[in-house]
Amino acid sequence: MSAILNGIAFGFLYIADACPGGTDIVNNYISRKKKKPVGNISIIVNTVLMLITWAMSYAIKTPTPNPSFATHYFSTPFFAAFMVIIICGIVSNKVFPRYRNISLLIISDKPEVIIARLKENGFAHNALWKVTTNYNGEYKDNAHMVMITIPPTMFKRIAETILLADNEAIIRAQTTFKIKHMPHNDN
Repeated sequence: MSAILNGIAFGFLYIADACPGGTDIVNNYISRKKKKPVGNISIIVNTVLMLITWAMSYAIKTPTPNPSFATHYFSTPFFAAFMVIIICGIVSNKVFPRYRNISLLIISDKPEVIIARLKENGFAHNALWKVTTNYNGEYKDNAHMVMITIPPTMFKRIAETILLADNEAIIRAQTTFKIKHMPHNDN
């Protein structure tokens, strides 16, 4: 439970563009440079630090008799600490979804108006397809589908923009895992 609350607190701190200090300064810096979710970076950095610290404590500590490294350190406290790191990172990613994207599929009879409004908001990269049938198999005469990829934090503003342009538009959202651009041939 404390890992979940900790992840929520870190997520809110990241939303406010604040940092609690410690390794989170490093996590935030790496996240911004690599454009990766801060929770994922936190999991990696904190796990590496935990392993280094525990390996150093084993090297320095000389108990009598000397237990094996695996028996002494890969135990319940080690597993619990590792789970706290993972849960905290996952929850902070859910609360603060920077560098994640969603793709919006917008079905509309007014694609030109929607594309113009999206360009006004700085979203010029989109795709447009003609839609011939809907989900019920009914023929559609002038409907088009516009696809755009945005951060989840912008969904509300973009959805309002789209619905102001066409209040009958259908908006579908799906998680986008990776965005790759096709190579362009300038010849």
